[in-house]
Amino acid sequence: YQLSHCGMHAMDIMRMESGFLHWGHDISPEENQYEAGLNFAISYKKNVDFVGKKSLLNIKKKQKKKFVMLNLKESKPGEPLILHDEPIYLDGKIIGRTTSGNYSFNFNKNLAFGYVKFEEDITSIKDKILEIEIEKNKYKAQILTKPLNQKNYKNL
Repeated sequence: YQLSHCGMHAMDIMRMESGFLHWGHDISPEENQYEAGLNFAISYKKNVDFVGKKSLLNIKKKQKKKFVMLNLKESKPGEPLILHDEPIYLDGKIIGRTTSGNYSFNFNKNLAFGYVKFEEDITSIKDKILEIEIEKNKYKAQILTKPLNQKNYKNL
């Protein structure tokens, strides 16, 4: 199988580069599939009244927050050290928090995942001034609309 050793942080950043969520950090019982951007995994095509279908249809209308992928505009390895639960600001006001963070040596970027409370399409704030507060300092950040690693895992 050509397996090799791989460190915990290497595995963590590889999943972040690919846009994969971590159960317990990026998605938990507090979030739903729509908020987490996992609506591609929900299908109503079959005429089946599956367990939870009514609840899913109700929460689809009542999303409170949206999942975002961010990177810091100025990135250095470990400077700053993004972990999780750092506040995310838009125009000086807290709109969310990070759920995961790490530095990508492949793409030379500090990456962060998180949730923001925002009613409109998330791309409408793509060009606005976002900041992540880390160790009481604010760092300019931008939204990533796609994961950095764009492999098609369906064909592997």
